Amino acid sequence: MRVRVASLLALAFWAGCDPAGPGCDICTTSALVFGHVTDASGDPVANLQVDIRVFRDSCSEPLPAGGTDAGWPLTNSDGMYRAKVLSLFSPFVAHCLQIKVPARAAQDTAYGFAEVMTALELRDDYRGTERDSTRVDLVLNHQP
Repeated sequence: MRVRVASLLALAFWAGCDPAGPGCDICTTSALVFGHVTDASGDPVANLQVDIRVFRDSCSEPLPAGGTDAGWPLTNSDGMYRAKVLSLFSPFVAHCLQIKVPARAAQDTAYGFAEVMTALELRDDYRGTERDSTRVDLVLNHQP
């Protein structure tokens, strides 16, 4: 009886395995978000962190489906940023992006915030396909 159960389990495991699959324990999906951060006068703002969150269907969902948790990118001297947005979910299309430029100090308020309705496809990382990308520029209301 034990041999039969073990054989059935092995057969079920083998049938469920995809030989062309990823071979990873935790597979991720990702996309790129990039843009330009300027102040109200149009001057680039350097060395600011950019926090990006992606949501599947709408910005009103309670939890994001992915984001820049691995490390917030910094704007360069020209105010440009580029970030890889990661998710642990299978490939999906994010229809909302939330982008925040957090305060530099605890007593400050956030400098910038944008909610962008778009279609950004997060694709499997293990397949080696080109990542989808979108550009989001931010204009800050006050000087950091």
